[in-house]
Amino acid sequence: MNTESLIATLTTDAAARPRRSLARDCWLALIGGAVVAVAMMAATIHPRADFAVVDHEPRFLFKFVVSLALALPAAWLVFRAARPQAKPRLASLMIAPLLLILACAIELYLTPSSTWATRAIGSNAIFCAICVPLLSIAPMIGLFYALSRAAPANARLAGFVAGLCAGGIGAAAYAAHCTDDSPLFVAVWYSMGVVLIGAVGALLGSRYLRW
Repeated sequence: MNTESLIATLTTDAAARPRRSLARDCWLALIGGAVVAVAMMAATIHPRADFAVVDHEPRFLFKFVVSLALALPAAWLVFRAARPQAKPRLASLMIAPLLLILACAIELYLTPSSTWATRAIGSNAIFCAICVPLLSIAPMIGLFYALSRAAPANARLAGFVAGLCAGGIGAAAYAAHCTDDSPLFVAVWYSMGVVLIGAVGALLGSRYLRW
């Protein structure tokens, strides 16, 4: 059997795997990873002290909205990327950046320019950039396990979207602790952590998710 025939056979075998089984693995990875990420946050850095007071504040809630606006489309792309014949379309990943750009534009319009740098730097910048990737580890491990049981045609892309999904979950978990609510802070430091875990996912995917 030549190489082309072997690849075709492997693709056919992988494609024959029930979609329900693949969806189950992805959902278990997402739910399990999210639960572990939230539990890690609660057990280590804890929710912010005024959580019950700010839980209706738009800036505070926006951090969860933008994080999940990345995690959910990325989760769908993980499912798509796991199928050998699928060609994931990455346009849905632009939802979160566009929301963030809009929120930052509103923030810049409503606040004095003298406060912009302070809002962007915040009070826990480096801590945020470290915690978001750390809280993303459990979702990433779960998603990589699900992908390892599938047959992604593009291992680097599959790892990248898995990293972004995990990063979105980690960012949402960290948001419950974070006292910096400015969209400018989120745009700089949350994005840094998410992009880092996405890059790590792409690197690991190209190495460990290849056929």
